[in-house]
Amino acid sequence: MIEERRVGPHCIVREAEMADRPYFLMLDFTHVESLPAPARRAVGELGIKVNLRAIGMYGGSFHVRVVAKLINGAIALFRKNSLPQQFFDTREAALAWFDQLRKRDPAGGA
Repeated sequence: MIEERRVGPHCIVREAEMADRPYFLMLDFTHVESLPAPARRAVGELGIKVNLRAIGMYGGSFHVRVVAKLINGAIALFRKNSLPQQFFDTREAALAWFDQLRKRDPAGGA
């Protein structure tokens, strides 16, 4: 079952019942001008609930990138292991990074 909720003008969070396997999270900030409190909270909760392998982000203004980096840093504090995160200019570059991470650790990631 997938639950979808809008938490901002360009921010929809889709949550699914996920197993314990690790997931890669890609965030597209191309059309995002700000990250309102409900969006920050939703991403933070998702990051704690889901076994994230890495977070790849692209698009967005300097302000959005700074706020996203702070949110992801907070998520990392609640984890037992490290959480690689990086910004990219394009979606394709983020996907290529995910592929590199999978090759380094084939057991980790959906």
